[in-house]
Amino acid sequence: EISACLVGSEMCIRDRPLSPEILDITNAVFDARQRFEGMLWLNYLHAKSEELICTIIETFDHLSDTMSVSFTEREIDQLRQAKVIASTEIENPPTIKQIANQIGTNETKLKQGFRALYGETVFEYRNRKRMGQARELVLSGEPLSTVAEKVGFKHQTSFTTAFKSYFGYSPKEYRKFLTSTD
Repeated sequence: EISACLVGSEMCIRDRPLSPEILDITNAVFDARQRFEGMLWLNYLHAKSEELICTIIETFDHLSDTMSVSFTEREIDQLRQAKVIASTEIENPPTIKQIANQIGTNETKLKQGFRALYGETVFEYRNRKRMGQARELVLSGEPLSTVAEKVGFKHQTSFTTAFKSYFGYSPKEYRKFLTSTD
């Protein structure tokens, strides 16, 4: 039996946040509804459905590995604080050591606890948030130099490299592709 619920602003299964991969696949399906039609849409939906099933199975394998990890209420509060810090300070992101100091723990406990509780590392979480914000800014038509600065990159070339690594397209290609299909 799988029980899904909404906790705050997060979708959860058995009080565990859905993996970023599941959310990314779901978002991709919703985004693609306007881009594809007919058989192309059905084929896309079929492929994404299979990808989603595989990802869910993988997620449950990971959850069963971490179910034995227990946290005190204080540790959970610390990890929640770390998550807030990692997601709100995108323009000038603090280091893992700085986050650990802010929440009153050490780097090892932060890294291990964050991964066990949220299913991804602090870096993966921060990068996902950062790239999500970058994606929205790119699609809004912001100049790429401004986007780079707003998501914490000192150089537009570093931003372009990170964006392409994450999405598979440069910001310019991504913008062109998605705006040409509307």
